[in-house]
Amino acid sequence: MKDSPAHLYRRFRYHVGPTPDPWSSDRWAAQRLEGEELALFASMTVRDRVHSVAVARRVEAALIGSAVDWAVRAALLHDVGKSLAPLGTTGRVIASLAEGSAAGDWLEARAHSRVAPIARMGAYLTYTELGAQRLERLGSHPMVCAWAREHHLPADQWTVPQAIGQVLAEADGAA
Repeated sequence: MKDSPAHLYRRFRYHVGPTPDPWSSDRWAAQRLEGEELALFASMTVRDRVHSVAVARRVEAALIGSAVDWAVRAALLHDVGKSLAPLGTTGRVIASLAEGSAAGDWLEARAHSRVAPIARMGAYLTYTELGAQRLERLGSHPMVCAWAREHHLPADQWTVPQAIGQVLAEADGAA
């Protein structure tokens, strides 16, 4: 699902602004993730890690009960597929603008191309699936995997519980 222009604009401004200091965010995440999930989180860019921790903090503050653990991990890892399609700001902008068009379809079809920039842009357009597949291979909680795959889908297509998905989506939009 293509992101709204407002969301894309906020993300662009964030990516061209001052680089955030990840120290406290990384430390916070390390208290909630372990093993290969933590290593996968650490492979994300500084900005993606700081964003994911901001999302997870909002989720943790909003939820109580047994779902908090997996929901916080889902928030921390929802964008992990981006680390599997490494692009700078310009590449992300080009891929995002192409998404949902014939150009985006062309890029996605070339996600496994040998031409690196084209392949990375195509992979970036499928980062939700890439991230979910990697999390599944690690044996992550099924709802963590589902949220990585579904976080840009309409709510009626989520397999995560609707109430928790709503908290996750609102936190992602606000962070």
